[in-house]
Amino acid sequence: MPAVHARWATWVPAFMLGFALASCKQDNIEAPSPGPNEAWIRLHNDTGVTLTEFYVVPAPEGGTGWGDNQFGEETLRSGRTFILKGVPCPDEYDMRALGDQTGEVQLQGVSLQCGESFDWEINGFPG
Repeated sequence: MPAVHARWATWVPAFMLGFALASCKQDNIEAPSPGPNEAWIRLHNDTGVTLTEFYVVPAPEGGTGWGDNQFGEETLRSGRTFILKGVPCPDEYDMRALGDQTGEVQLQGVSLQCGESFDWEINGFPG
């Protein structure tokens, strides 16, 4: 498993999902794997700019409302990884990430399986 880059953070509430998601940022630490009753989302920022917002909602709710920013008051600098833990599974989710004055990218209908991590590496923004 590749090393991830960032630092440990805190629990982030997610009222739209109806449960608490643990977020962590790590710095050159080999990340453990999700438990058998949860999925993780690993968001890696390789855009060259800071990501300011990250949203995860059960599909197909992404078009109607995005809920809470999973970064909370934090941001994700380029070259860093954010790990969202405790995501209920199996289920499908819509995801949205916004860059610092650069636009946004979305994934829709991402299937998350229990005991697995979904890795999303963002390299840039459309258009």
